[in-house]
Amino acid sequence: MKSSEEIEEWFDEIYDDTIDPVSDNEIIQISDANYERPKIELNENQIEQLKTQGIIEFYTCTGLWKLYWRTKPESNINTEGTFEFIPFEQMISSTWDDDLGGNDWAPDMKGFRPIDMFYDMDGFVGFFIGREDKKGLYLVHSDSSVSPLHVNFEGYLKLLGMSKGFGWWQNALVEISTGEHQPNVDDFKEKMPQIFPDFNFDEFKALYESLRIDK
Repeated sequence: MKSSEEIEEWFDEIYDDTIDPVSDNEIIQISDANYERPKIELNENQIEQLKTQGIIEFYTCTGLWKLYWRTKPESNINTEGTFEFIPFEQMISSTWDDDLGGNDWAPDMKGFRPIDMFYDMDGFVGFFIGREDKKGLYLVHSDSSVSPLHVNFEGYLKLLGMSKGFGWWQNALVEISTGEHQPNVDDFKEKMPQIFPDFNFDEFKALYESLRIDK
């Protein structure tokens, strides 16, 4: 485990890189934002479950982190961005095995724990506990299909910092890794530079490739 000082510095850098460009942007408006930083105490069992790099560090720094933004009507760019990292107690709950069918109709979802419920139950990212066959984070699409993102949690946060939570930006990772066209990715490529002029999709792709855990 890193020291608390190292964790704070690591988290602050990601937080500033993600939120500040959104808050200062004149094209978009924020309608829902919440950020809380309570400390939590993890027991040995929880630490064992959360070996995925970055998740333990994250929850020692924040208890809730969400943001919703959309473009202003006068911008003539109709799009939005969102993320919602749910509280630790909600994330780690074993009730997800019932809710997502891991104990019944969808046995392959056994052990899945959502962490970024950016569109609530219509789209979210999570990881598996107790499943050596399931590494890194996974995207659950609106049709309940599941795609591996091939990044750990720390990598996911770095990519979030570049994507600013653009709606369904995670599909770009699926498209890059599979070569199969995904919804919303064309919008992501086209509209991100219009809203955030510093954004470059080739740089985003290069960052993703550098963070992949399947290579």
